[in-house]
Amino acid sequence: MSRGSGTELLVDILCRVPPLLVLDKILCFQFEDGPFENPRDTILILLLLTALAAAMVVLFCLPIQQLQEAYSYLLSLGLLVLCHVWSTKIIAPGSTTFTLNLNYNSSGRRHPLADATSVLLASAVVQISLAQLFIALRTSRPSYQQVENNNRMALVVQLLLYLSFTLPVTHAVLRRVLPDSIPLTLLLSSLLPFLLLVSDWVQGFFYWVMDLPRVLKSEIALFQVVGITDYVSNHWTRLHVPNVLRTMFVVRLLWLVAGFVRVSVHHHFLKTSSIDFYESWEVNWELLYHLLAGSCETWVALLGFSSMLALLTSYLGVVVAWLLDADQEEERNIGTVSSVLFFILALQTGLTGLDTTKRLVRLYRNFCLLSTAILHFVHSTVNPLLMNVSASHSGVLSKHLRLLAMCVVLITFPAWMMFYLWQQHEPSTWLFAVSAFCIEIIIKVLISLTVYTLFMIDAYKETFWEKLDDYVYYVQSFGNTIEFFFGIFLFCNGAWIMMFESGGFIRALMMCIHAYFNIWCQAKDGWKVFINRRHAVARIAALEVASKEQLQAHSDVCAICYQDLKTACITKCRHYFHAVCLRKWLYVQDKCPLCHKIICEAPGSDGSEGTGEGDNDNGDVGGPANNGEIWQQQQWQEAMHHPRQEHQAGGDNRFDVDNFPRQRQRNPMR
Repeated sequence: MSRGSGTELLVDILCRVPPLLVLDKILCFQFEDGPFENPRDTILILLLLTALAAAMVVLFCLPIQQLQEAYSYLLSLGLLVLCHVWSTKIIAPGSTTFTLNLNYNSSGRRHPLADATSVLLASAVVQISLAQLFIALRTSRPSYQQVENNNRMALVVQLLLYLSFTLPVTHAVLRRVLPDSIPLTLLLSSLLPFLLLVSDWVQGFFYWVMDLPRVLKSEIALFQVVGITDYVSNHWTRLHVPNVLRTMFVVRLLWLVAGFVRVSVHHHFLKTSSIDFYESWEVNWELLYHLLAGSCETWVALLGFSSMLALLTSYLGVVVAWLLDADQEEERNIGTVSSVLFFILALQTGLTGLDTTKRLVRLYRNFCLLSTAILHFVHSTVNPLLMNVSASHSGVLSKHLRLLAMCVVLITFPAWMMFYLWQQHEPSTWLFAVSAFCIEIIIKVLISLTVYTLFMIDAYKETFWEKLDDYVYYVQSFGNTIEFFFGIFLFCNGAWIMMFESGGFIRALMMCIHAYFNIWCQAKDGWKVFINRRHAVARIAALEVASKEQLQAHSDVCAICYQDLKTACITKCRHYFHAVCLRKWLYVQDKCPLCHKIICEAPGSDGSEGTGEGDNDNGDVGGPANNGEIWQQQQWQEAMHHPRQEHQAGGDNRFDVDNFPRQRQRNPMR
């Protein structure tokens, strides 16, 4: 990134932070003494706050050019207010809203600074500087561009602006020849700049309204072309939402620190009547609790907290990927998963609506749940790497040691955390949930290590291990069954919480999602795999088993895995295959890999389909039905090679084959 683009990015991010801070303050608003006695006043205040919040959202979503233009209006108005305050507080403290009075201040005595030359000179410099800033902000606006081509007219406008801003100072200088109080002096000094500002705003608003239909039409067309996912992603990138939220979070955190220090100094002064607080003050747990509670006070602050958490956990994912020698780009997804999960937990538990003490307790519990979710994500990274290393028979010892060491961490850390929590807390629903996740991750790691051990045993066997697929299936089925029962337990635990502790729409929605994906879909997929496997086993059992004489006469290898045929089954088309290889092939289709005849005819089939020896759709004779089947056959033949032969050629995908079709990575964040 070049320096210019980096500066533009920084400006874009900083310009979008103030609307979020204002929105955060709006969400923090509370009636100090309760709502007004008159309901109209309460409703009016709420409507004004709603309108202001909507304006802040629109301001945040504006393109950077329009956002800077909006800020120019606000800064110009702020300069007018600052000029007025300087005139009434510094030059003439006794002035009213519209009239400059050099004679009396609020106490009725002549203001001593009214005759001070240095004060008048400083005031003149300040007023001229304010006028110059106002001109710099307004010279690019449409109302000024009308007179820009006329140099004399432009010069007149600038001179009038200088005179308007310096009118109070001019009155103070000429106070000996002018009356001390001239009616409407301050009003006249602000009239021309204010009219210029209003003119610019009206014309800018008119241009914006006229251009709004075109913008809406283009946005709708873009939405229809790219879809909702890419549409949201494009605007998410354009607005730099993560960086803006993190910047807002840091600014808000600094503001909380400053407020805590200010209150602490004030209390220290009231107790000791001294200001030596900074000499004895140290950062303590009270400050940390204050920052944690204040960081989750509103939904805007919670979004900033989630975005900062995403950044920290993404770095954790990079470290884990570096330790495991894995792809770091994929491990950055842990940041997105962690931030989304943290925000969902906050919504589900009503974190922002709690008082400070309860919010800290709930935040502590949410972090415990989040830590178990991160462990599940790390396991989803370790598991395929562990299977790949074992199935490919990698001889690099460091790879095995790294993965096994991470598995030890994934077993010991949840066990220690569960032991610590049960020692420190009484049994409760959230503790049951954390314990269930910890036990589940331990079982999943043990299952992965068991499959890893089976593959390593197979690596040192001299013959083809036909039972390997069955053992892997039994082990993984046991793990998936345990995981399924844990899903049911967590659903019951959540139902208890919703009925007897804290309900809510968000919790009910998350329970429905959990019940569908982690219970229903898992049960349906598991049953489908079981049925497919049972049907495949039944089909294989119906085939003829080759005798030793037939194998010696055949004297060939399995056409799927290219391994020697110690045992084999014979199809109706008289082709020889390993039973386990043919069973995996039947998971995909029921045609012979060589001649594409039906291996096992379905009930009611006459066997005429897919004979492979007649004409097919492509006009070929005795060949596969289409190019897709040719490609599929080649892929399966490559995948079914035995690891020992593939290790010599540079590796294989044995793990993908031996666990097909039940090869999936479940979402670790239930």
